[in-house]
Amino acid sequence: MDRDGRYVPNLTKRDFRIWEDGIEQEVAFFASAEKAFSVFLVLDTSPSTKFRLEDIQDAAITFVNQLRPDDKVMVVSFNNDIRILAELTTDRLKLQRAILRARTDNGTRLYDTMDVLMTQYMSRIPGRKAIVLFTDGVDTTSRNADYRSTAVEAEELDALIYPVRYDTSMDVAGVPQLPADVWGQILGGIFGGGRRRGGGGGGGGGWPNRGDDYGLAQQYLRQLATSTGGRLYDADTAQNMSYAFANVAEELRRQYSLGYYPKRRPQPGERRQIRVRTNQMNLAVRARDSYVFKSSAAMVDAGSQPASSPVLRRQAHPF
Repeated sequence: MDRDGRYVPNLTKRDFRIWEDGIEQEVAFFASAEKAFSVFLVLDTSPSTKFRLEDIQDAAITFVNQLRPDDKVMVVSFNNDIRILAELTTDRLKLQRAILRARTDNGTRLYDTMDVLMTQYMSRIPGRKAIVLFTDGVDTTSRNADYRSTAVEAEELDALIYPVRYDTSMDVAGVPQLPADVWGQILGGIFGGGRRRGGGGGGGGGWPNRGDDYGLAQQYLRQLATSTGGRLYDADTAQNMSYAFANVAEELRRQYSLGYYPKRRPQPGERRQIRVRTNQMNLAVRARDSYVFKSSAAMVDAGSQPASSPVLRRQAHPF
């Protein structure tokens, strides 16, 4: 991107340099052609978001309509249940109807939802993939996953994650802030909501406690974006939400992809640091800053590169 955050077209392989663990690598794969994405549109429909649901639905429909016609979208909502509202499809009318079916309910299984998508769905989908996650980031009832486990899964994921965070702390300001264990007993008994594993903060039943919960939520969403090469957007108003969705759609349309064969072969489970720069003055690149090597049998970008060649996604957008 240039200094004003605008996408810079017509760059070539010679314009980029890549370092892995401080060692410069030869760029072996380069592409700037627009290719279709599989987009997982994930909507938080917990109680703390019910005051924003209509705004979220309107912005989500606008976002879907801004994608390329050949981009496939899956619509997922979560509260205490994880619901697939639409399987991957290019049918925009079907997607619109699915988004409008989203309804709020008790609980917030954010970590469980991310775990299910990354381990059970995205691993089976070839090509370019992205998760667009609309949430306040506060988890209250996950039972099978936590902050740490899903953060590690995101680092190993060959996909971009774009969290769009809306602050619901003022919306739930009227809810009495009882101690977490008391909320867990009261709401858990009524709704069957459990305490989260790890992560800390928040009561049962879907209502977060103000303070630490929201700080932790912002940290979690930022980590998901940074580790995958995506970007965290804050959307405190309907206008900001529409702006965030429009920017995500634009970023998915315009990207550079680079790949290389590591000069020093990594071992399974080993983390490698990545640094990418351009040779042109006054340009900046944003990319994921590391990857975790899985195994020689895994493919990181179906049909393009061997597993030993991590493919880096380049985004064109403001910082």
